[in-house]
Amino acid sequence: MSSMLSARLQRLRAPEMPLMLVAFINDLSVACVSLGVQQFAIRLGASPLQSGLLGTFGSASYALGCLFAGSVSDAWGRKKPTILACSVCASAWLLMLAARSPYHLLALIPFQGFSLSLLWPPMQAWLSEFSGGSRQYLNRTMALFNVSWTAGIMLGPLVAGLVWDWHWWMAFVLPAGLTYGAIVLLVRTPTHARVDVAPPEAHPLNPERAQLFLYMAWLGNFASWFTRGVVMSMFPQLSAHLGFSSPVLGVLTFLLSAALFSMFMLTRREHRWQYNLSTLLLAEAVGTVAMVLAAWAQQPVVFGVAFVAAGLGSGVTYASSLFYALDGTHENRGKRSGLHEAVLGSGAVAGPLLGGGLGQALSLHAPYAAAAVMMAAAMVVQLTMWRRYQARMAGTR
Repeated sequence: MSSMLSARLQRLRAPEMPLMLVAFINDLSVACVSLGVQQFAIRLGASPLQSGLLGTFGSASYALGCLFAGSVSDAWGRKKPTILACSVCASAWLLMLAARSPYHLLALIPFQGFSLSLLWPPMQAWLSEFSGGSRQYLNRTMALFNVSWTAGIMLGPLVAGLVWDWHWWMAFVLPAGLTYGAIVLLVRTPTHARVDVAPPEAHPLNPERAQLFLYMAWLGNFASWFTRGVVMSMFPQLSAHLGFSSPVLGVLTFLLSAALFSMFMLTRREHRWQYNLSTLLLAEAVGTVAMVLAAWAQQPVVFGVAFVAAGLGSGVTYASSLFYALDGTHENRGKRSGLHEAVLGSGAVAGPLLGGGLGQALSLHAPYAAAAVMMAAAMVVQLTMWRRYQARMAGTR
């Protein structure tokens, strides 16, 4: 028993653990503010289209920033961009308290997105460097990272829903304070790579097959974050229309991330999902059915079931996309993690943009039907890519 406790305490002292705490703090803060911004916008008279644009502007600035933020960290190091990111993001949240119209929030939300692009790709590359080239340790490290940030996303909406009716401004002030505090953790985290793990393994796949799985995972991750963007930007409007209370809204968005958290816990212990097309397609099929259900739902319990299913499916697509981006060669890990984040950011742009337009032109349920179509389309493209790959391999034999 004492040796087991000693081993656990030793893992808690691992050099990458402060970054896990930063991931938790930041995504708890982002999720809390994201829901707070949507509710604040509704209070200021935002239309469904403006609610969608809030998600679009934030995600667009994030996706664009990710295209070069990872490469910047490859050249300048991991620590400086992450410290700058936390400083700018927390300051932008405090400035949002002065908003007097939805347009003020639309002007400030890109600062959040752009600053976050300087945090996530560098931090993912930073964490991967502690793996020492071991694929097993890389999987455990990135799975724990996924669990950490998802725990934050899971609790953030719950916190926002609970504090909104008490002191609404706490949905901005509390996250800002926590994010300023995260800077201390970043400063104290070492930047050197881990050396006390197993030697690097040979890559199990030929380069073309590995690249194919990366592209297919990116397609699935785009569709999953399209779905998440629809839910996070448009569900507050639908929730208000259906008469749900703020705590109910917080609990339902909590369930989406709770399911994501559960799937990441599973991927930490299970390895058979890696480079397995059937697992990827099954996850996306579950997500498709979930959004079809949400497109017809009227009661909180039905939305709860749909959001749990969507969260489970998106856990597989995200874990696949990130793992394939960081597996293999050590070169340009910042760039590859940046592209991974840019892809999901693009999905988070398209979801609120299309969802906001459909919500205003058709109905507040229409965005969820669009998410189901997007997920199904990703599956069709993946199957086409896989069959063409198999045909090429058969032709070379």
